[in-house]
This record gives sequence, structure tokens and C-alpha cells, in this order.
Amino acid sequence: MNWIALALIAAAMGGAGNVVEKQLASRYLPSASALMGWLGLTLLGYGVIFAFIYPFAPGTSVSHIAAIFVAGALYGVSLSILYRVLKKAEASRAFPVYNAAPVFVAILSVFVLGNPLSAWQWVAVLVTVLGAVVISAERGSGVLGFSLNSNFFVLLLAAAIVGGAHVLTSYAMDEMEPMTAFWAMRLGCFALVLVNWRKDTAGQILESARKPVVLLLVLVFEAGLMPLAHVFMMRAFATGPVALVSTLFSSVPIWVLLISTLLSSSWFKVMDEPVQKRALALKVVAIAMVVGGVALITLL
Repeated sequence: MNWIALALIAAAMGGAGNVVEKQLASRYLPSASALMGWLGLTLLGYGVIFAFIYPFAPGTSVSHIAAIFVAGALYGVSLSILYRVLKKAEASRAFPVYNAAPVFVAILSVFVLGNPLSAWQWVAVLVTVLGAVVISAERGSGVLGFSLNSNFFVLLLAAAIVGGAHVLTSYAMDEMEPMTAFWAMRLGCFALVLVNWRKDTAGQILESARKPVVLLLVLVFEAGLMPLAHVFMMRAFATGPVALVSTLFSSVPIWVLLISTLLSSSWFKVMDEPVQKRALALKVVAIAMVVGGVALITLL
């Protein structure tokens, strides 16, 4: 399978997994810590198994090893924020903002790594941010009768944290194989599961485990599809041009919109996101701005 197929399949899997996480957070699980707990079980399982299969190569520097674990921990922080937002937010509104992380990678590359952006890349950053603003806008008492959704800045913070994780991952992978980075990041993320653990988290997990639909969604998506999407993405990065792979993978919000809209339609009625033409048109324009902006940032 070539890198184009790997990246596209990873994006589609990621979109499907994001929609399921929305359902778990808002409908089937009582708290974000319970969802983080379920995630932690999969993270620990994969992390331990793959650590024996793909250990760090001899000579890997301590700084690179530390970077990949910290990157995983940062992902854990961002997911903790995201899961709390997903309790009430629409998936098709939340994930485009969350997936604007490349904007922060570009900005960090300027101020931390000293890599200047071209004029067109700055334009792409602006387009991406405007797209995030548009999809978060709601009718209210703000400018022109609109105000930003209360979750906008929280999701933007989560995206910035993911951006920092991307920068550290890029640095760490100078000295390690993709599959080694895969398990190390998952164990780093697991550390944040422990931080989010509450007195009633174990009880909530056990209670939710009695529901067949929760077990099915967790096993198929959290323990199956999402880790597989991560593996596909890492393989795509290892075999294809990084900029083009990133561009293809940035299509995740498109898949979230397609799947969530389909599941909210009269055919399924599994989700309750707005499916009116006006609402969908606004989301399509905003997501096109976000995805297009991210693509331009990585390609220019």
C-alpha cells in the first residue's frame, strides 16, 4: 500500500474515531475521566507490547527519548481538554478547531526553531484561523450579531498543545523509527490518564463496561481503529513526503462532518447535529478554510 492510500485511510479512520469519541463523551460515558480511563487501557496495552517489539535503538540520545515521551504527555493534555468540550459541543464544530494544530507548528517553527514563514504561509495561517472563527461563530450580541462559541478558545489551547507535541515528535523521530515513536507516545499519553484519574473513575469504567454498546465502541474504535489509524499515519510519514502526508491527513475534519451529518440524518438519527442546508453550508465553508489553510501551510 503506498503512502497516499495510507494517509487517506488514516484520515478516514481518524474521522470515524473522532465521531465515536463524541458519542462516548456525550451519550454513553458519565465523565471525561471515564473516557480517558478507557483510552488509558488501550494506551497501556499497546505501549507495553510494542515496547518489547520495537525498543529504542542503541545510541538514541536521552533528549530525543525525553522529547517523544513529553510529546505523548502533551497529546494527553490536549485530549483531556477535548473530551471535556465534546460533552456538549458538536463534533463537526469542535474537531476543525482542534485540527488547526499545524498553525501553531508553523508559528513555533518561527519563534522556537528559527524557520521563517513565507508571505503565503502567513496568509494560510490567517485563512485557517478565520475558518476556525467562522465555524465557532454563533448568533449573539457580539460583532455583527455574532459571538464566538465559548469553547473556541479552549479548543484553540488544545490545538496549540498538539502543535507543541508535533514539534517535539518531529525532533524525536530524527533518531527513532516510527513504530518506536508510536509506543513511546502512547505511554507518554498514558501518564496523563493517571493525572486525570478520579476516585470514581474505576467505578464509572466498570459500570459502563456492562453496556454492550460501550464495549463494542471501545473495542472496535478506541482499541482497534484509532491505533491502526496512528500506525498507518506513521507508516505514511516514513514512506512519503512529510508535507504531502500532513496535507492528506488534515482532511480529518471533512470526514467528521460527512460521518456526523450522515448519522444525524433521518436515515439513522444516531446523532443530533444540525443538518439544515444553511448550517451545513456554513460548516462546509469553514472546514474548507481550515483544511485548505493547513494544506497550504504544509505545502508552501
